[in-house]
This record gives sequence, structure tokens and C-alpha cells, in this order.
Amino acid sequence: MVLPPRRLPRDDARMAVSEVPAVVIGGGVAGLAAAWELGARGVSATVLERAPRLGGLVESERTPEGALLEHGADGLLADKVGGFEVLAALGLDEAIVRGGRAPKRAFVTDGDALVEMPGGLFAFERRAMWTMMTSPLLSVGTKLGLLVEPLRGRPPADDETVSSFFSRRMGDEVARKLVAPMVQGVFGAAATDVGVRSVFPKLAAMERQYGSLGIALLIAKRAPRGHGLVTLGGGMESLPRALAEGGRARGARIETGKDVARLGQQGSMVRVELTDGSVLHTSRVILATGVSRAAELVAPLVPAAADVLGAIRASDAEVVSFVVPRAAIDHPLDGSGVVVAEDPARPRRTLACTFASEKWHGRAPEGTVVLRSVLRGAPELEIDELIAAAREELRVLIGLRAADGTTRVRRRRGALPVYAVAHQERVLRLNGALADDPRISVCGNYLRGVGVPDSVATGLEAARRAAPPA
Repeated sequence: MVLPPRRLPRDDARMAVSEVPAVVIGGGVAGLAAAWELGARGVSATVLERAPRLGGLVESERTPEGALLEHGADGLLADKVGGFEVLAALGLDEAIVRGGRAPKRAFVTDGDALVEMPGGLFAFERRAMWTMMTSPLLSVGTKLGLLVEPLRGRPPADDETVSSFFSRRMGDEVARKLVAPMVQGVFGAAATDVGVRSVFPKLAAMERQYGSLGIALLIAKRAPRGHGLVTLGGGMESLPRALAEGGRARGARIETGKDVARLGQQGSMVRVELTDGSVLHTSRVILATGVSRAAELVAPLVPAAADVLGAIRASDAEVVSFVVPRAAIDHPLDGSGVVVAEDPARPRRTLACTFASEKWHGRAPEGTVVLRSVLRGAPELEIDELIAAAREELRVLIGLRAADGTTRVRRRRGALPVYAVAHQERVLRLNGALADDPRISVCGNYLRGVGVPDSVATGLEAARRAAPPA
């Protein structure tokens, strides 16, 4: 039986001290999933979120003209762990939106032109080799190289960068023109900085099993029904709202505007000190913050874990959304969006732009378009300068001519963890360090994937470790 929080004697006149069964620090999807799962296991969690809203990097907004903007993730791979089964349990499966009015394809820049990105490679589909062989982006030499890809050497014993992996198997042109812009647009990091076994574990496993990507892709099973990216009709923020509601129904106490100052020892328990002077004592703490904040908080209790967390770098991103008249854009917008290839002759701040109203149904009123640009971190720019830069680059890429309409900006600091080479080994070291203090668990997008289901799954896993079955 779970006892209600009981009042302990005050440490001094300024501090109110309470004992609670579990504390979750962070109210993003990982932390809310942890609280929801703890409740299912009979443990009432106290969730502390320092921001005035829940959801973390998942944030939706309905504008006055009726457009739906996503300031963070705009979809999720629902067939992953933490996807369909969680949506169904929360009653969100009927809210799933599977597409929009545009074809399921993306573009990549080639100079100032937008060219269709060869499909299927990153979804591990059979058609991947064919689409690359027919793509105007690749030279005849590269295509001939793809034909002999099965004859190339076996994989190295250790992890390698994504750039090295694709260069070795498919040639430098594939790595530079196709892979690099996709990785930069999705992960906010260069393909030369991230490890293939963490970013594309399935492709790396295919090579190890078959000795060839081409053969592996050709014999790959067809994707199950529902495979691929989906979104939620009321916006992605429907998920953290449902997790919070479900968590409260299971006994969780969820508070915003509550910032944790530090963690410390309190006998056999953990002392959680808040910046408002209050103190909680608990036997379970789940850190569901960004990676740098997690490192800071865990340092007094598990220094070895703090060392591992502190070595994980996270990049910044600027998100600029526009709601504009459809007539003010020259491009047909016949795809989900564009990723921007690096071009020394045309340096750009934009990493990717999603044609959100074309990608998903129900995102904009008739006659209007929602565009969402992700730009590389630019703390030196004022907001007006950032908007102007995003607008100018869209003018060149898609012929955006409108200067009015709703505009929103979100500046994300340390939002995207960089999955460097040997990241999986780093996570194993983190787990080993935390095994020495079973009171502490961690969850978040820096562990097993940057997607929403990945974060949800880490929250569920952290809760299971914190409250193992009887």
C-alpha cells in the first residue's frame, strides 16, 4: 500500500520538509511517462517541472487564424516502443493522422534547386537502391559503385561515424549529398560527428548480418501496416497532456514552476531542495531533464554518472514558423519539406524546412500554408534578425514572397543530444555507474534516440527500474 506524503519536522524556519514516495524532475514526455508508469505500479510520483508548462520540447500552438503549429517534434514513429501501445492506452489512437495532401516525399537542395530525395533508405525499404540508381543527384560513377556495393569489405569491429559508414559502403557522393543533409536536419549534428550504431542501428546491423546494405535492403521484409511517421490531430502536445492526466488519475502530483536547486543525501534517502526553499525526502528520484542539467543534479550523489552525462554534447536549434497565404509561395509544395545540403558557395543557416500544412491534414485554414524552418543555433542574432534570415532563405528556396502573417520563434538551447561515436558504450557506462545507487534513474532523449517514442520508452524503463514488480 502506498502511504500519503507525511510531514517531517522543519529543518529551520524557512524550509517545509515532506517525504514522498518518488520524485520525477522534469515534466517533458519522458518524465510524464515515468510518473504514469510509476502510478501503474502503485507508486505515487511528485513531478517537478521548472517551466510554466508541461511537455518540454513537445509544444503545439493553435494560432488566432486557426493554424496548428508544432514548435518541437511534429510527429512520431508510432511502431517504435513507446509509440502505438502508449497512444492506445491513453485513448489517443483514434487521433492519429497518417499524412497530408502532399505526396510522401522530401526534397534536398542542389544549389538553389529543390530535388526529390531518393526514398526508402532511412526507412530500410526495398526501393532504396532503385531510387538512388534513378536519382539525378548522383553521378554515373556513384551509381556504378552502388552496383558493386556487395563486394566491398566487411564492417569494422568498432563504431564509426555516419559519414564514414555511408562513404565506405555507397561512396562519398551519397554521404555528402543525401546522408549529411538528412542527418543535420533531423539530429542537428554533422554526419561526421555522430555514430552510425546509435543513429542508424538497423543499417549498421544489416551490414554486420549480410555484409552488404544493398542485399539487406533487397531482401528486407515489407514494413508492417502503420509503419512510418504519424502525428496527432490535436497537435503533438496532446501526448504530454494525456500522460499528465493519466498520471494524475494514478496518483501523481504534477507541478509546474517548481525548480530543483540541488540533490543531496538524507540518511538512506535523497534530499531534493527546491529553489522556493521547500525540501522533499524520497527513496526514488528519476531525472527527466536535459542532459547537462541531469549531469549537474546527479553530481553530488553519483559523480561517475555525472562524468558520463557531462561528456554528452547537445546542440542548439532555432525554430521559426510562418503562417502565410498559399498564393505567396511559388513552389508547388508537393512534398513534406526540404533538407538543406551544405554548399560552401551558398552558406545557409537553414537546416530544414517542413511544409507542415502539406505534410499533415488539419494544420492550416484553406488558402494558407504553415512552414516550419529549423536553423542552426545562432545566439548572436536577435529574433528579428533570425526571422529575416529564415524568410530570405525561403524566398530563394521556395519563392516565399509574403512579408506578413503569423510568425513564431522558439530558441532551443541544448535541445538535441549529439550521439557521438561509441555513444552506446557511454550509455552502458552510465547504467553501470547508476547501478551503484538504485535510488537514482535517468530518462530522456540522450539515451536511446531523439524521437518522442524513444523518450517515452526511457521514461517507462526508468519507472520500472525505480519500482520493480513485487
